[in-house]
Amino acid sequence: MRYINCGFERKMIKLLFTGVLLQVLCSFATQKVKTTLYYESLCPGCHEFIKDQLVPTWKNMSDYMLVELVPYGNAQRNYSGGHWHFKCQHGVLECEENLIHACAVDLLQSRETNKLLNFINCMVFHSDLELHKKTSWCIKNAEIPERKIIACVGGPKAESLILSMAEKTESVTPDWLGVPTVQINGVGF
Repeated sequence: MRYINCGFERKMIKLLFTGVLLQVLCSFATQKVKTTLYYESLCPGCHEFIKDQLVPTWKNMSDYMLVELVPYGNAQRNYSGGHWHFKCQHGVLECEENLIHACAVDLLQSRETNKLLNFINCMVFHSDLELHKKTSWCIKNAEIPERKIIACVGGPKAESLILSMAEKTESVTPDWLGVPTVQINGVGF
């Protein structure tokens, strides 16, 4: 199997991410750099990357970046009874939180990346809180319409959103290194 424990420390990814991003920015100053992060909502290594690398880089270089977030990671899926079922590496709560993240991505990614990253960063920062409490707090903090996230999580679109995240994640091979995995303009690091 392709699963790697998300606690696996890859300290060099920080330096690599920043260096590659700067190189690409210098090369393509007129084009925005697409940075894709494949992650799990409860992975400590992913939390560290989001807080210490992605969000600060976005705050300094948002005019030059497009950010795509793919919350799925090392989850598994199977189809039975006419529906997809997902099993997450860190349990049921991670699957629930991945779905909340996927709904936020669907609602905000292409239009309001600042709000999206504020929401995700808040969820990561408050990882010690109970899921529904931190979700409500972070939705308010990021000024996201709560009813739209709740409707998405409990609605018919939820399964197709997580399936889309699964397919995007599974398409990363052979670059898959576990989570977090970063691609810059489609090239994995």
